Amino acid sequence: MFIFERRFVITCVLVIWAGVGLANGQAQELPQTGSVKLATGRNYAPFVDDSLPEGGWSVDVIKQTFKQLDLNIELDIVPWERALKWTKDNQVLAAFPFVYSEARAQQFIYSDPINYVPIHMYVAQNSDYLSIEQLKGKRLCYPLDYSIGAIEQGIIDRFNFVVNRAKDGFACVKHVTKGWSDAGITNGYIDATRIKVGDKKQPAIRVFDELLGNIPLYLVVGKHHPHAQNWIEEFNHGLKLLETSGKRSSIDQHHLHIIQKP
Repeated sequence: MFIFERRFVITCVLVIWAGVGLANGQAQELPQTGSVKLATGRNYAPFVDDSLPEGGWSVDVIKQTFKQLDLNIELDIVPWERALKWTKDNQVLAAFPFVYSEARAQQFIYSDPINYVPIHMYVAQNSDYLSIEQLKGKRLCYPLDYSIGAIEQGIIDRFNFVVNRAKDGFACVKHVTKGWSDAGITNGYIDATRIKVGDKKQPAIRVFDELLGNIPLYLVVGKHHPHAQNWIEEFNHGLKLLETSGKRSSIDQHHLHIIQKP
């Protein structure tokens, strides 16, 4: 997931905290009614961001999915790594939204996709590169805190990139604008005109129109949770109910409209 503005982070996590007894780290069976407690990281627009309506696209989808299951939600904010650790240790039920990685799949079960991240390539605003094909064999900056999944690896292989790593997405923007790397990849929902470096008023990057792929985002439950598969199946059932009712389409259109506002 790729967001390169200071108020954005690349990877975002929400944690589902079963409403009965999980504070003591005890895995719970599925409640028939009640609430689940959610914890989220900050600033992963448009999917999770407390400055956006409903807290962001993924938050809205998750909230309405649990509503289909007669469960309410509460939101808290936690650090990303703690969210995964709590999930793996059965102190919380699940975390989202995450991209798939083989390493993570060893420890977690994935839900059906919640959202998709459109991936585009960018260069510095003053770059001489006018097409993505000109970038073959060049240097791609890729954040250290992003996992390289099948789609990302496919992009790297297609363009025969030399991969440089930087701390995070915004660090990659600096890498590219300083000429240390030739390109980066970003979330296609980002407004590039808002991404600036230092005191410069002009946009730092230029994003190419070509869509390189859509990366799915998922909810994950730890494999050691005794009811992990049941929770995933129940969540997927709620997600299907949301889709067949037409509510999912309305949610998507609502958030796409927000993204497209000038």
